[in-house]
Amino acid sequence: MDRSGHAIVALLQKAAELSNDEWDRARSEADELSHQLRAAEDRINQLESQVEDFQDRAVRAETWLQSIQREIEETLIAPPAPTRSKSRI
Repeated sequence: MDRSGHAIVALLQKAAELSNDEWDRARSEADELSHQLRAAEDRINQLESQVEDFQDRAVRAETWLQSIQREIEETLIAPPAPTRSKSRI
């Protein structure tokens, strides 16, 4: 009976060691995945900020283009003002 008890205790110790090893590996992997997630979130925030900057630039460029178009239409394309004919009597 004493041998059986020691064998059971040895098996339990081995199972505990294996369980601890698995726990350590799982914890390590979870830490790594958590780090990767934080890095991905940081990158997403950077990209969202860049998108906002590009959208602002696009709006400003569109405003400038409209202003330039108006200026061209008013100065270069606008029909000449009618001239008054001077009548000589």
